[in-house]
Amino acid sequence: YMRENNLSICAVSEVTMTNTTFFQENNYNIDGYSFLLPKSWKNNGTSRMILYIKNDIMDNVRIRGDIMTASQPDIWIDITLPKSKRFTVGFYYREWTGLDKKSSPEDQYFRFNEFLKMAAKISDEKREVHILGDFNINLSKSHNNDHTQKVLKDLLLCHCTEHGLTQL
Repeated sequence: YMRENNLSICAVSEVTMTNTTFFQENNYNIDGYSFLLPKSWKNNGTSRMILYIKNDIMDNVRIRGDIMTASQPDIWIDITLPKSKRFTVGFYYREWTGLDKKSSPEDQYFRFNEFLKMAAKISDEKREVHILGDFNINLSKSHNNDHTQKVLKDLLLCHCTEHGLTQL
């Protein structure tokens, strides 16, 4: 699909990759593409996201490991295209249960807040920012019956308002 549609970048979430003796990088290779894994791969041998980047544009991509979180699936890159300003793209997959198997409302809030702090760092750099992924939060939906979702929605709404972002 990626090659047929000439995609330059594609993030895949909800993958289950574990670094075991049976892990083979070849299982995830796609001809013509390089792939990146979140910091969680190095820290605990688990990844729930893969980012594929077409080899043709790899020279235009800078991996932002300095703002990736260590405990959840997020990947940040800077992209500089010819005749264009550099911009930053974050890819995120917010899971109900963390890679550490914790799923309490407090744990969810902590992980999401950690991600938003990294997003705020990028906003402070005064450049164009795009954040893509599966947040499992819909800002246009009422969450009155689910306290955890309401708290997370309010956190995202506050961040978007403060940094001039909108959810599409």
